[in-house]
Amino acid sequence: MNRQSDCVQISLLLMLLCVFASSAVGQTFITTPPPENNTKVGFRFLHPNYKAKSYITTFTGTYDLYVNMPVSPKINLELKFPFSGIGYDSPYPIDSKQAIGNIYFGFQYHQPIEEFQKFKGTIFSFGVNIPTADKDEWAPHYMGLICNEYEAQRILPEVFTISGNAAYWMLTGEPEDVGGYFGFELGPQLFIPTGDNNDDTELMMHYGLTMGLDAPNVAIFAEFLGVFAVTSDVDDFGERFDHFVGIGMGITDFPVRPSLYYQIPLDDDLNDFLSGVFGIKVEAAFPTNR
Repeated sequence: MNRQSDCVQISLLLMLLCVFASSAVGQTFITTPPPENNTKVGFRFLHPNYKAKSYITTFTGTYDLYVNMPVSPKINLELKFPFSGIGYDSPYPIDSKQAIGNIYFGFQYHQPIEEFQKFKGTIFSFGVNIPTADKDEWAPHYMGLICNEYEAQRILPEVFTISGNAAYWMLTGEPEDVGGYFGFELGPQLFIPTGDNNDDTELMMHYGLTMGLDAPNVAIFAEFLGVFAVTSDVDDFGERFDHFVGIGMGITDFPVRPSLYYQIPLDDDLNDFLSGVFGIKVEAAFPTNR
């Protein structure tokens, strides 16, 4: 059985966990979702699909364990713990490698949840990635970067990153009906070298667009993602940009919400060797008393 079949079977098993009802509107995989009254604990996995034959294992890729917890009607606390690993199904004696990334701590400020229930709202995020990535484990960090360049700050070693994000959401339809949703986000990342890293401080911008169809219990969505290297020293202005498009499907109206995702790079630097990135995400939602 091939690795893609393994991933599909694992994903179907995760979907069987959905057994209790809850309320959630919309679904995303990389971009910022609408806020909720619930505390969310999530797990996300991204696995690369190379164009050439590859001996990497099914569980090679980059992982995130994260928590999003409302602490007031307008403020949510965010914690993210990234991790990457690379292993080989190969006759050659190649050791597997694993490494933690840069832990994220931040806050989201948003309109009251009731405003989003009226089908529109804004979210402002601010946070930092502290430099916890191991500088000696370059292989898993590289794996984490090609799987998720949109959030490069989560994996680059010896870098302290200050990040901001502004997101706008517009929803249509009642929760019990079929409706659409639209989201847009934009923000900067300031990469500050630490330790033995002698690189210059760099400024990046990210921007993302999400569109989806939300039916009772399930959502189908697409994401367009871009990054812009504002201060990088490049010869061609076009080299400052990288773009990605992804499509996904997820369960919404349950406390355990699995989703599947596939992302394709649109620029030559990754598209030359990478067909795409397969993703699995599972969130668990818990009612929060404030």
